[in-house]
Amino acid sequence: MKILIKYSCITVLLLQIIACTSVKQLRYFNDLPDSSRIVLPPLELEQRIIQKGDRLAISVAGESEEATAYFNTYGGLPTMGGVAGGRQG
Repeated sequence: MKILIKYSCITVLLLQIIACTSVKQLRYFNDLPDSSRIVLPPLELEQRIIQKGDRLAISVAGESEEATAYFNTYGGLPTMGGVAGGRQG
């Protein structure tokens, strides 16, 4: 048993010595340019227009479920991200 503990300690010590690396040798974010200011191209957003006849699902979120429960009811029934008790589409 003492031999097992001795070899385990030696193994852990060797792994710790091998794993040590200078911080200067590590490079994170290798694909970034050497500039303090990085300019990203603007994203093209898909234009979404609400039209007459569209069905919308609106839910209100907040810190307290009790406070938002009043706003998230449809016909007196609580909703879960969709239209309560009926058809969708």
